[in-house]
Amino acid sequence: MSSTNAEALSASTSTFLTSLSVNGAIAGGEFVAWLIVRRVIKAVYEPRTYIPPTKDQAGVLGDNIFGALWRIVNSDSEEVLAKNGVDPYVFLRFLRMMAKAMIPIWFISWAVLLPVDAANSSVDGKTGLDRFTFGNVAKDKQHRYWAHLLLTIGFNAWILYLVWHEMKAWLSIRQRHLVSPEHSRLAQASTVLITGIPLRYMDEERLAQLFAHLPGGVKRIWLNRDLKEMPDLYNRRMKACAKLESAQTNLAKLARQRKIDVAKKIEQLERKGKPVPDDLRGVANPDLLKTDEPVEAAPRTGAEPTQLSLADQLVPRKKRPTTRLKPNWAPFGLGFLGIGEKVDTIDWAQKEIAYCNRQLEEKRGLLEQDINHPGIGEENFPPLSSAFIHFNQQIAAHMAQQCLAHNQPYKMSGRFIEQSPANVLWRNMALNSYEQNIRQAISYAITGGLIIAWSFPVAFLGAMSSVTTLVAEWSWLEWIEGDSFGKELLQGAITGILPPVLLALLMQLLPAVLRQLAAFEGKPSKTEVELDLMTRYFVFLVVHTFLIVTLSSGLVAAVQDIADNPSSVATILASQLPTASTFFITLVLTQFTGTAGTLLQYMTLLLYYVRVILGGGTPRNFYKSRYRMPTNNWGTTFPGVTVYAVIMISYMVISPIINGFGACFFMLCYVVYKYLYIWVVNQPAQTDTGGLFFPKAVSHIFVGMYIQEICICALFFLARDDNDDVSALPEAIIMIIVIVLTAAYHYILNQSYGPLVHNLPLSLAHMTYGMPKEEGHEGSVIGEDSPEASATASKPQQADGNDDAPLLPTVRPSLILPSGDDGAAEELPKRPSFQSHRSSHTSFTSFTRRKQQEGVEPHDFARDPSALANTLGVPGGEGHDEKRAHDTLQPGDGLVAHAPGEPNPESPTRAIPTVPGPPIVNTAATAALVSVDADIEMSPLSVQAPSVQSERTGQTSGTAHTAATADTGGTADNAGTDKEEVYFAVPGGPGLVRGLQDDANDPMAFFHPATKEPQRIVWLPRDELGLIEAEIEENVARGVESTDRNAFLDRKGRVTIRGPPPDLL
Repeated sequence: MSSTNAEALSASTSTFLTSLSVNGAIAGGEFVAWLIVRRVIKAVYEPRTYIPPTKDQAGVLGDNIFGALWRIVNSDSEEVLAKNGVDPYVFLRFLRMMAKAMIPIWFISWAVLLPVDAANSSVDGKTGLDRFTFGNVAKDKQHRYWAHLLLTIGFNAWILYLVWHEMKAWLSIRQRHLVSPEHSRLAQASTVLITGIPLRYMDEERLAQLFAHLPGGVKRIWLNRDLKEMPDLYNRRMKACAKLESAQTNLAKLARQRKIDVAKKIEQLERKGKPVPDDLRGVANPDLLKTDEPVEAAPRTGAEPTQLSLADQLVPRKKRPTTRLKPNWAPFGLGFLGIGEKVDTIDWAQKEIAYCNRQLEEKRGLLEQDINHPGIGEENFPPLSSAFIHFNQQIAAHMAQQCLAHNQPYKMSGRFIEQSPANVLWRNMALNSYEQNIRQAISYAITGGLIIAWSFPVAFLGAMSSVTTLVAEWSWLEWIEGDSFGKELLQGAITGILPPVLLALLMQLLPAVLRQLAAFEGKPSKTEVELDLMTRYFVFLVVHTFLIVTLSSGLVAAVQDIADNPSSVATILASQLPTASTFFITLVLTQFTGTAGTLLQYMTLLLYYVRVILGGGTPRNFYKSRYRMPTNNWGTTFPGVTVYAVIMISYMVISPIINGFGACFFMLCYVVYKYLYIWVVNQPAQTDTGGLFFPKAVSHIFVGMYIQEICICALFFLARDDNDDVSALPEAIIMIIVIVLTAAYHYILNQSYGPLVHNLPLSLAHMTYGMPKEEGHEGSVIGEDSPEASATASKPQQADGNDDAPLLPTVRPSLILPSGDDGAAEELPKRPSFQSHRSSHTSFTSFTRRKQQEGVEPHDFARDPSALANTLGVPGGEGHDEKRAHDTLQPGDGLVAHAPGEPNPESPTRAIPTVPGPPIVNTAATAALVSVDADIEMSPLSVQAPSVQSERTGQTSGTAHTAATADTGGTADNAGTDKEEVYFAVPGGPGLVRGLQDDANDPMAFFHPATKEPQRIVWLPRDELGLIEAEIEENVARGVESTDRNAFLDRKGRVTIRGPPPDLL
């Protein structure tokens, strides 16, 4: 680089100071705003104090500013594990690990390296912060590089120690989570998804026979079928229901506003003594009348041909909500462009819902025929190449996931455990291994193309961080140069603020694209997609946020050198690391602003203001804003933090000034995210991977260490003394040894913990669900393997015997049926008949919902075959009764209390016959209510999570708390007050919960929603004009279930609710 360019690169102090002041001001403003609004809007900043079940609720922070801050800072992160799941807890542990790593590195590096780099040493062109970098060591002071070498070894050894320590604790946390009664009772804990199944084995009895060799045998099997147009009909119905709710709510608001406007106009005319026109006193659509007689009243449904419906009396037709239909030739709706047939939204939605209801009922009947009579004629919905296999014992599921299931290549090779029904990507169930491999190649090819394409705008932003270099290359930018305060401030803003902000915005465009590529690859569930996204997004961030920016910071000046010698890119990367350090310091400062923004939650606050304060949207939208908790997208949350770990590790010796800001960044993140996971964000049990993101995050740390060690090694080789000879050759050779040792350590870590990441070992089989009680394990403690374990078993168990490990949460034992088996092999029961007791999935769903409300406990039918036969009405079952086929077993029928890991000790471990075919009587709870956007299978996991279920246990703990109802009266008349509306759920109450969603005894757990879900009830707000009541009658007359329960328009026309949606009652 020329001396001119070197001088141009030295404007780091103004850049740093500008970035520090601007980001500090913004972050401070965000923090002050959070302090103010936190006390007012509990739905955004403390939803976990009243939405979860009582045992999972967080304590109220209170209105005292300093008291709330003190409580947040001193809160115990173990509360996250006990009340919110493993994934958020291990994320906090990762942040804490990085903070523990960076704090001593910060103090030591500033005490040692800053003097080593800057004291009595200078290099031409190095001023400001550049004086405290590796490149400021003068040629006559090359011996100082030994300090860099020793601290590199010491810092990396400290990080590797913490990594091993945390991996040991993580393993204990994950294993305890897998065997805990709260988790092991879920269907996902004992179910394996098998893909690529040959046609010969696409039969329940054959699959049961194949896997009967595993302990406990198979409990039930769900074959995935080609449902053809059923999922599309289901999605169409969900969208139509959402549109109908919105349109009819808006219609009521329009009617109310028109009445107010007309009354004002009439009052003004009467006050002025002017006559009132007939069109103001008459109906809104007089042209629709077939007679000239005035209409004083109208029937609710408008059935009489000479009279108008109430809606037509109150709202002009031209103002009714309309929508544009998707053209047949278009892949998606083009209404925003004014393309498509324009129709009345209410009329269209009513017809659409009724049509989809009829079609789904018809096709569900055909599906029942296929299930009840396999192999008879051509099936309407033939089986695909995958199935969910539910085992009686949890350890059997983990063994099945690791076993070779077939003797041919790619047959039954896809085996996935811990798959929740709510997260299944049904569209990928038909893919075999060959298709998945082809899709994977295409997916990664597109990802590689995106990396290359993204490098150009990122390189430009990196060049902006060295804008003075651009001035030296392009004379037309000379107007930026100057020593005046204004010029320096402008240069600092351009180099210190714009590049990091624009880079962050550019990176925000990627996750949605990468998420779709991961889904296209054939991942079976959303959690698998998030795990894959974590790797892809991290690669993107490292390449573009770090490598490309580092190169491009000196790329303009070095472009000729690279053109002459392309292999010099690695050397340039090493030499440019010190030069580009200022950009990354400002980038870290930008993250302080981003972290404060995470605390303030801009978008959530904006949506709350629109929906609640301004009364926008429908009752369901209102409910989502106030009574639902946000969740995390771990596929982007983890990489967003680990990439800064890579940057800080890479620069902690080369530019030690970054260590102080890095330590503060991780400490701030730890406090902010601890607050979020205790008081705000929810982690549903169905999307909790049990901490699988943590090992990936640890691997990201090694990426930073490799980059750091390779670049420092290259810098040692590039170091020259006054005679232009290599002056740090011994240090370079030692660094090569360090690189090899780091790689060896990484290999040992992977070999040690890799086999234990996903599956439970046999040494923990006695703790798993479904295993009979065994002798000799009384003192077993996860994380311990010593003779003293039994002596400490009665004490609070720590994850690895250290103070950082979490306590094992106390859980309530579940009720499990005794086996009742005599040890003899039993014949597979006959396939039950759907027609024996009902006509459709819809009627069945309503039936089970009613039984759930009556408090009927689920039965383990695999352990009590006679109960299964009696309940299903299987001919020949002992005690078979036709009336019994229509009812579930009564509470307490033979129930014996056993912990999930401790069934009846008299029950031997043996293969229990499967229930052939998807059973038809759901004695557990109905499947989860699907939200408006449930049809979008790849919607991010951060979509508002169903907060009306106990996410940790899935069990009902009570009904909606309605103590606040008395404070507001209970009618729409006295609800329109100016003060903040009283919540119908309050801290300390039972919370908002619903029945079992993912119960191990639910025979329809892995049915596609289109095969079992009833129509979502259209939820409308009651109004004073009676319009909504008339619209509900019209909906019901057309076959659309609707209600106005717990919702109304207040005196100001704002939507208000006093209870959860009717689907959740």
